Amino acid sequence: MDQRGTVLTRPRELSWPAARALIVVVALCWSSMGVAFKFVDWDPLVIAGGRNLMSFLFLALCRRSIRISLRREVVAGALISYFAQTTFTYANKLTTAANAIVLQYTNPIFVLLLSWLLLRQRLRKRDVILSLAMISGIALFFLDELSPGQMTGNLCGLLSGLGMAMGILYACVSRVDLREYAMLNSLIAILIGIPSAIKHPPALSWQPLLAVFFIGVVASGFASNLQAKAAPRLSPVEMSMLLMLDPILNPIWVALMVGEVPDPFALVGMVVVIACVILNILLNNREEMAAKREKALDNIANMV
Repeated sequence: MDQRGTVLTRPRELSWPAARALIVVVALCWSSMGVAFKFVDWDPLVIAGGRNLMSFLFLALCRRSIRISLRREVVAGALISYFAQTTFTYANKLTTAANAIVLQYTNPIFVLLLSWLLLRQRLRKRDVILSLAMISGIALFFLDELSPGQMTGNLCGLLSGLGMAMGILYACVSRVDLREYAMLNSLIAILIGIPSAIKHPPALSWQPLLAVFFIGVVASGFASNLQAKAAPRLSPVEMSMLLMLDPILNPIWVALMVGEVPDPFALVGMVVVIACVILNILLNNREEMAAKREKALDNIANMV
């Protein structure tokens, strides 16, 4: 009840199925970035600045505020996000795009290790096996494009996987508003992008402008808003596995929009990843139902 005597109701807690569905939509949004980037012929830092400007404005609208706290927790979240994005950018520059994607999506293993080391959660054999299977599926998907690459670029790819894992872990357990530190991260990218925009002025035709708007609002801002809602209801391991849908959905968008069809190995990799995601959801649902039954029986026993 507030000072005027009005009864305040708490927002209804998001269900597990709804939270999972939101993260699948997040993966779908992220996967659309690849095809949108094909329509933007700008300097990478200018693209990053433009998309983050759109993302900042969208998230400010969602939060109904442009104010950002500089509390330690918010700054930490922004720095983790910036670390993940920057290392992935450098991985793309210093090694092949396929190497960068596959190495970034080793993140479920990092999530398991960080959960074990920092949260003292036991490593479950099922999670390890499914994570390795999904990483193998991603590798199959990009098999024709993989190469030894440069050591520095591959190291940046691994670091981006670690950064993504840290971001997932932080979103799930910190209880800090993901939208707030995403806005701070956007401000950092905007400030860095301004000198590049002056040095390399972007071509302001409708096609790249529309693509950057889409990347910033839909693929970044809208996705961050959904992730902020779903993260508190999911474990870091489950979120990382659901987000593995991103790299395999990306080429599907490209196939639909540009006509580049995945090869047979890619299709096998896609089946492996999707099968692992479905299996993990089914196993988690079974565990949740068993826990609910046990709780119900305990309540009945206590009543008796």
